[in-house]
Amino acid sequence: MNFDPLIDSTTSYSDLEDSKENFDIQRKISKLSEQMNQKEQEKKNELKKELVVQRDIKDSAKALRCKMLKKLHREDFPESFFKNSNKEKLILEHIKKYNKMFQNIYGQRELLLFPRNEMGCQKFICSTIRPTKLGYVKLYAFRKCAEFVSNFIQYEVLQDPLSFPLLVPSPFNVLKWQKGDALDIAIVLESLLLGAGFNAFVVVGAADKFITQKRVGLVCVV
Repeated sequence: MNFDPLIDSTTSYSDLEDSKENFDIQRKISKLSEQMNQKEQEKKNELKKELVVQRDIKDSAKALRCKMLKKLHREDFPESFFKNSNKEKLILEHIKKYNKMFQNIYGQRELLLFPRNEMGCQKFICSTIRPTKLGYVKLYAFRKCAEFVSNFIQYEVLQDPLSFPLLVPSPFNVLKWQKGDALDIAIVLESLLLGAGFNAFVVVGAADKFITQKRVGLVCVV
């Protein structure tokens, strides 16, 4: 006969059941506590990222233009510039979940999915692109359109050449300011090409330093 030091002759079946139930409850409490700590840590990380974003945004020339626009001409823009509709909120929720899954799989690789617009509101990047028609027939040819954008908009170097821009304003304001970084100009060009009937896309990638530092003259390279 084997002797179990944890169970003696006075231990009843009900006592064993109670002990097992208490163990299960403690395990569930421990698991919930771990999940809460994980969520709290994620919130802290998001807050840190937000603080870094706010710090970096203050230093850029584009951010100053956006700040002045928001301060002096806020009433000239529709509410959609400042708030997301219920559909947009739902899309953002799904996009953020996808972004989280992407980072869990691919680690440090980043996607530009929901940057802030000129009013500081997070927007799904695809909603920034608007098919636009201008009243000039010459601009319906893709090369002429590219030359127009290249000559009309002053190119600004990205504040951090290894990261995505923190602010992505609407093509309307980029054309109004006649200034923008590589992504701003690409979105304006795509919007015009889509309006002219072309199947246009914005491709994000890397370029040589002499190109990113605008040392290519005034010649359109399209």
